[in-house]
Amino acid sequence: MPEIGHTSSQVITLDVGGRKFVTTQSTLTEGSTFFASLLSTTWAGGRLQKDGDLFVDADPEIFAHLLAFLRRSKPPLFWTRTEGFNLALYAALQEEARFFGVSKLEDWISSKKYVLYVRIQTSIEFVTLSNCLNPGGGLSFGDVEETIAPGQFESKGGEKRRQVNSRKTELVLPDAL
Repeated sequence: MPEIGHTSSQVITLDVGGRKFVTTQSTLTEGSTFFASLLSTTWAGGRLQKDGDLFVDADPEIFAHLLAFLRRSKPPLFWTRTEGFNLALYAALQEEARFFGVSKLEDWISSKKYVLYVRIQTSIEFVTLSNCLNPGGGLSFGDVEETIAPGQFESKGGEKRRQVNSRKTELVLPDAL
């Protein structure tokens, strides 16, 4: 059975809820007080399984995000256009970050800094219908991702225009913490 605690570049296999994660000791210990304490003592040997894997009792889906953060210090962005922010996933990850002593990630989530990385722009504008005709028929409004309301028609200088209520979204990926 291999020993833990000798070198920071040592490859470690974690068994988290039945899912295997392979990483280095330094990845785990540099950002996590839990793993720094665990892997600096011979106590870790008590958690080794017969195959040499280190058992961690945690949700593997949540732990995957925690390990990704430990590897690159880039916080996750759990957001979709249809659902918005996944607050339940942020809450679960914050709790795991607290348990594993990953204070930078815990602080980032608790201060809700993730909201700074999604910008939603809603606008109302009039567009000339002749500029919006598709060759195959129908209307196209360019890079507008969603037309919120059908709008009203207006005639200006002989051209028909339509009011378009639109929403555009810009995502900015978080920098490393």
